[in-house]
Amino acid sequence: MAKSKTVSGTDIQGSDDPKFRAKHSIPPEVHLFKGYRGFMTFDGANVIIARTNEKGPGGPMEPTVIPLESIESVQVKDANIAVNGYVRIVTPSRDGSRPSDLSVGQAIANGLCVIFSFGSRSAANDFRDLILSAVAARPTAPLPLPDNMVVPSWTFSEAMDAVKARNRGRETAVTERLDLRRIESENRRKSDSIAEMSEYRRKYDIPADSIVAVGVGGYCAFDGRFVTLQNVGILGRLTIGKGVKRIAVGAITAVQIKPAGPIVNGFIQFTLPGGIEMKSSFMSQTSDAAGDENSMIFVKSHEPAFLAFRDAVEDAIVARSRPTPIAPAEDDVMTSLAKLGQLKEHGILTQEEFDTKKAELLGRI
Repeated sequence: MAKSKTVSGTDIQGSDDPKFRAKHSIPPEVHLFKGYRGFMTFDGANVIIARTNEKGPGGPMEPTVIPLESIESVQVKDANIAVNGYVRIVTPSRDGSRPSDLSVGQAIANGLCVIFSFGSRSAANDFRDLILSAVAARPTAPLPLPDNMVVPSWTFSEAMDAVKARNRGRETAVTERLDLRRIESENRRKSDSIAEMSEYRRKYDIPADSIVAVGVGGYCAFDGRFVTLQNVGILGRLTIGKGVKRIAVGAITAVQIKPAGPIVNGFIQFTLPGGIEMKSSFMSQTSDAAGDENSMIFVKSHEPAFLAFRDAVEDAIVARSRPTPIAPAEDDVMTSLAKLGQLKEHGILTQEEFDTKKAELLGRI
């Protein structure tokens, strides 16, 4: 049997991923789509949906096997720079009703869906077309799933609580050997990150003493006087366009941070005099920021760098707002010395008092 093409959103499209296949016991001839915390496979007869590293309130979410004869269609909700999408296997309902569309939050809790990010859009569409071709060639109409088949599903809040509980359990179960491996891996990652950042600074001519936070399709840099925003690559230029913007720190009135979540990316926004801050609107705030030249989008892993960047800019704003002490004019000091001399001549001040006041005034010059 000829080796089929791997449909993958994580790797370079068209390449195979033998380590991932070996880990999950996926034969090389089976088609594979890898999403975010899950994957789908198709062998020509069945679609298998597996949610990796995810557990429900009753335990692990078991893989779901959907036979080809029970597939009515495949739905792809497209991802964008701000919001993830999903691939959904649609099966005929027993009462003949049409399935309703799902939000991304509902798809996270649905056992027939796999979530994917912006970079996996093409792979998701390829996988959908692959299955739809097989559905179109099928001689019979789709059949409902067997009555005894239960598709794993739970509410969005239950799914999120389960993920948090899994993470807490993982932390408490780590052994000393795994701790050592994690430390070694973290050290290698930090070393690689330092090398990558050095190359990034060199490529975009960012001074070594500037603070840098790299986001989605661009970066922010701060040298103590100016905040620089530059959109780079195809993604950055599609949203804002080519160019570099520099904002004097004295012109910034506020710095807004929206944290990144499991579905929607975060952003940093710099407010200028006369500007309008982003108002909260579910699922649209980050999309609006993607088209704002005073903002930069970031994913969850970038968030610590952007929080540190915000703190540095706010510290500079506060430092500039502190009033500068005004030294007394030299003419005022001389006038005060003359008056002191007159008071001494009239016997109002003693020599000792005169000398003390004189030294005090001269110390202000």
